[in-house]
Order: sequence, then C-alpha cells, then structure tokens
Amino acid sequence: MVIAERFHFHKRDQREHEKISDYCTTLKKASERCEFKAFLDEASRDRFVCGLKSRNIQKKLLAEQDLTWNKALEIAQEMESAEQQASNYGGIGMQAVNTLKLRPRGLGKQRNVQKKEPGKPCFRCGAQHSPQTCKFKNEQCHNCKGIAHISKVCKKPKTGDKQCDEKPRNSSFRYLNDSLNYDNELGELFKVGDNESEPSVIVPVKTNAVDLNMKLDTGASLSVISEQQLKDKFPKVKLENSNVRLRAYTGKELTIVGQAIVKVYYGDQECELPIQIIK
Repeated sequence: MVIAERFHFHKRDQREHEKISDYCTTLKKASERCEFKAFLDEASRDRFVCGLKSRNIQKKLLAEQDLTWNKALEIAQEMESAEQQASNYGGIGMQAVNTLKLRPRGLGKQRNVQKKEPGKPCFRCGAQHSPQTCKFKNEQCHNCKGIAHISKVCKKPKTGDKQCDEKPRNSSFRYLNDSLNYDNELGELFKVGDNESEPSVIVPVKTNAVDLNMKLDTGASLSVISEQQLKDKFPKVKLENSNVRLRAYTGKELTIVGQAIVKVYYGDQECELPIQIIK
C-alpha cells in the first residue's frame, strides 16, 4: 500500500554512524514505492533535511533559499567531510591535552634536579664542612703529634690517657689545654696546639686598678689565672669557693682552688668578672 510505504519513508532518519551518501541511497530506494511522481525530488529533499542527525548541517540547509534535492545533498556531504576532518584533528589535540593533564605535577621541573648527596665529613675534625676551611688545619694531634688534624679523627692507634680516648667526656667538665704557661699574665682557654693559624688579639683592660693585657678568645666560656698570678696581681682580692671543674684537652683534670671576682674596665664599660684560680 502506498500509504504504508510513504509512512516508512517519512519515518526513515539517518542512523548513528551512517554516512550521508548511504542515507541518500536508502531514501531513493524507499521513495520508489511511494509514487511521488512529479513531487519525488521535493519529497526526497524534505525527508532528507528532516532526518539528518547533524544539527549543524540541518540548520545550514534550512537557511538556504531555493534549496533543491541535489544542492541539499552536495552541501550536506561537504559539511560532513569538514566535520569529520575537524573531529580527527580535535581527537589528536584532545589526546595530547589529556596526556599533559595525566603527567605528574612538577615533573618538568624535577628532570634536571639532582638529589644532593650528603658531603663527606672533614678528615681534620669529623664535622660536615670543607677541610680547606677547617679551623684545625694547622693544629697538632695529641695522639700522633701530627699536624692538620685532631685526635678525634686520628687513624693511628690511640696512645696516652686511655680514659680520655676510650670514654666519652663528662658533660659537667669544661676543657682547656694542659700545656698552658701559667707564668704568662693570663692563662689561655681552649688552646689546642702551639702553632696558631691566626695572630692573637690582645685587649688592654684595667682590672681592679691593675693594667692587664688580656687575650680575646670568643670561644672561651670563662677566664683563668694561676694561683701565683692571683697573689702577684690581686693580693687583696678575696678567694671564694668555686664549683667549676676543668679538664685539659687530653682529659686530665685540673685543680681549681677557687674563684675571684674582679672589676674589669674597658673604655667606658665596666663589669664584674669571675676568674677561676688554677693551682
């Protein structure tokens, strides 16, 4: 029946993934049994435009004036080809973007970043710094008597005071060198060897009205003089009890007979200074 054939014709839309050329061929075959006669091209055009799955192509054809069946087919095929090419290019671009999004954050910056390995300890003292800047590069080792390192890192067998070499030092002791010359005007603190890498800084001060030249030592935590120096320089100063305990750098304990409180004047500055008295 003609009505049934025309019903199927007008219900035929372009299917998913069906090319326009295939859709056109299907409509032509379906129209053969519809008996459109003189209205065949017009009916085919209308069904073609209404059944397109691409809304962009459909809108373009509806906007065309004097649209014929052949013209509609030509425009639709050109736009289909353009959309297909754009889709292919767009797919490549989207894949590249997705690849960038999936890349771990900061990967580009980390490619040239090398993990910094911890440096080797200084062979002169064992600390983490360059041996060229080590403050012990001119000092004498108390173990092997060599120069340019200390006994802590000495590779030769330990000699001398085993108690000092094998056991950790008591944290309640302060350390200074047992080779101090107590005949000098003022004892020196934390002196490791006789060879000094830098010249000493001597500061003239007045102590209890007595002029003294004191060696500046920013690493010293206290000042010491011998018992004989106390008698010579400060005979009237009262000797007080001292709880300080001192050990030499080699570990030998020194005898503290007490401490004296003296007034020290330097320029316009004044302070009271406790001095440890060594026997």
